[in-house]
Amino acid sequence: MAAGASERRGAVDDGEAAGAAAGVADAASSAASAAAFETHRRPLVLLHGFGQHGDAWESAAGLLRAAGFDVRTPDLADLARRAAASGADAVSLDAVCRGVADEVRRIVDETGCRPVLVGYSLGGRIALETALRCGVAGAVDAVGAAVPLCAAAAPSRIFASSRAVASATAAPFAPLPLSALVLESAGLGPADDADRAQLRERNVAWGARARAEGVAAFMNWWEGLPLFASQRALPEAARARQRVGRLRNTPDGLAVQLEAWGQHHQADRASASAFLSAAAQAGFPVAYLVGALDAKYCAAAEAVRAAVPDARVRVVPGVGHNIHLEDPAAFAAELASFLETTGVSASPALP
Repeated sequence: MAAGASERRGAVDDGEAAGAAAGVADAASSAASAAAFETHRRPLVLLHGFGQHGDAWESAAGLLRAAGFDVRTPDLADLARRAAASGADAVSLDAVCRGVADEVRRIVDETGCRPVLVGYSLGGRIALETALRCGVAGAVDAVGAAVPLCAAAAPSRIFASSRAVASATAAPFAPLPLSALVLESAGLGPADDADRAQLRERNVAWGARARAEGVAAFMNWWEGLPLFASQRALPEAARARQRVGRLRNTPDGLAVQLEAWGQHHQADRASASAFLSAAAQAGFPVAYLVGALDAKYCAAAEAVRAAVPDARVRVVPGVGHNIHLEDPAAFAAELASFLETTGVSASPALP
């Protein structure tokens, strides 16, 4: 990536985010105008976390829509089922990645422009894995023109090196037409074979627990994990909405997300980092967002900063694992700032 673009992406301070926050707040205070929509109509595809549904993005998505963005919040299980209708195994990571890729291509066909793929936690891992398996078909430079980006990191070969899935899995995936990738509090895959085995054992045990205890009891335990400690300070109404969404799951549905979509099925961390680094260096915008109160994923963010120097890494103050739930305005501001800084906020048509 050219030095100027790298400097623009790296030299983002709190003032810029504050300016974006003001813009989001101004837009949210009134209905989005037609002019705003024309300026910021880049489609955003937001992928939810474990045990959630597309409407878990409601607050942040509302702010982004008010700012003029075209926001899509699909349910991952629905995408997997649609992919299964065309032959993929409905309860596999392969199926949900195919479903995400199909959704991206459907949006390109509908709108004529490449969407931004955004994923939180489980959704971030699936977004990353989909991009890694497919490669990215193009990037958008600082003035909004589409530029070619071949699979610089050879994603099919990278994925084939993973022991999680047979190398043949990567073959049906064609390059993905995206304009940017944004990961929120997302793991980058197992560090090594021992870590993969440990993750497999843990996820299988958690899946068995969901089936044995049922959704309500499992979620009582899940909500008590240290990872979500900061959410206990949320207003009761926000916690109640999240709880209602979680209780819409089934025990088998939760188990599938753990057993079939877990990190133990992902490509290894080194391969994912190499892919992100090559893509970002070639001009494809990559961002990693994390809450300052989330110690586990702050460490992951520092690893991204070291391995992917051309990515934008932001630590959002005052929040934990789920930034868009705990402070929707801050999340929307960070995302808008990233897209404006990298020149992908507006949506030129595909060449």
